[in-house]
Amino acid sequence: MVDKDYIKTIVLNDRLKESFFHFTGEENLMNIQEVGLQPRIGFNSNGLEKTSKIFFSKGFDGLLQNLDVWIKYKFHRAFNEVDGYGFYKGKTIEERKRLIEEWGKEFLSKDYLKDDEKKEKVFEKIYEGIKTQKYLLLDLEEGIDFKYDDIDEIKEYNLEEKNKGNSTRYIYAKEMYGNYSNVDSNIVDKWNMHTLPNCGVAKEKISKVITKDGKDDALSILQYIYINYRNKEDKYDILDDFMTYSFKRDKNKTE
Repeated sequence: MVDKDYIKTIVLNDRLKESFFHFTGEENLMNIQEVGLQPRIGFNSNGLEKTSKIFFSKGFDGLLQNLDVWIKYKFHRAFNEVDGYGFYKGKTIEERKRLIEEWGKEFLSKDYLKDDEKKEKVFEKIYEGIKTQKYLLLDLEEGIDFKYDDIDEIKEYNLEEKNKGNSTRYIYAKEMYGNYSNVDSNIVDKWNMHTLPNCGVAKEKISKVITKDGKDDALSILQYIYINYRNKEDKYDILDDFMTYSFKRDKNKTE
């Protein structure tokens, strides 16, 4: 039997500020320790990504930017799909269509950022889910494992569609990606980098990230980085609200 804790660990510290981080589920650790990270096209990228790869973020600020985008993505999935988190359960087809149409307007106008009821619902789902995730530190080398000027195939696809007159995906991506992304360029952003096509990461180049007090869940990692390393000049859409929520939830659980 493979021990999931066999993966070597590394404690968060200042020297990791510009390192490369991969986000994964706890259920993947056993396979990762056996064969490393294998490149693949993710479920949500099927039909958009042309090649298999491993995604990662660069640096603590890239990691926080990635979370900000990921939360907005979760919001969009929750209210733009009939199944989402089950928020439209019991609604008729006509009601769902109307609610999804209303959500599109709310998302693009940023009005959802002021909707405390929606935030409470989605934050709760994310809070519980992210505690089962882990952060892995990847020992990567430019030119061998990745390129800083590599092509983001989804951004490239969105730009191609925009040039054809279909700008829907581009418009939504611009809102979701935040002001730290350049959606008018097809070059990767540091919060959403990837390995070279069909390039995996060997298990020897992977470490599980833990806090100084030994916590290894993604939420604890994010909270530690947010408190100690958040760049005050960075502007986030929803990250600050979620982190405030997470600290409040933690406090309520201990009282």
